Amino acid sequence: MATVSEALGAHAAPHEITLGGKVYRFSLITQKVKSEFERFLAGAAMKAIADYREILGADGYRLSLDGIRRDIASGVYSWNGPVFVDAMGTVAGVSKLLSSVSYDVEAKRPCTPDEIVELTTEYDVELKTIYQTIVEESFPTVQKKRMEANQAPESL
Repeated sequence: MATVSEALGAHAAPHEITLGGKVYRFSLITQKVKSEFERFLAGAAMKAIADYREILGADGYRLSLDGIRRDIASGVYSWNGPVFVDAMGTVAGVSKLLSSVSYDVEAKRPCTPDEIVELTTEYDVELKTIYQTIVEESFPTVQKKRMEANQAPESL
């Protein structure tokens, strides 16, 4: 049988941890968080193109933006897509994702990616643990779902 938190899914109470005497809350990854992260990835690509606009020239700039739009449409920047996978191998990518589900209780605001990076320097083990917990609870495995389905009564 599922725990209350598992049954509530994205509506479950956030995890709270204390790091350096400060309390932080970490919620699960929701569809909104996934969408925001996809937009962050695509936005970063568009910003990179914009940064080189003068070097690319008008035609090169237009063609590059067209390429980004095609990549967005084909899922290159989607959750679990190739750019996402690459981003999860970087400090910037993981800190951006963690910042989108974190909250500094004392400051009464979400954490920034830079704050997550700073916390990582001293609390690497704790943040890795909370990250793994959030991912596991946000995306239960297929096997776990099958087990729960097999325990459900045949008829209600």
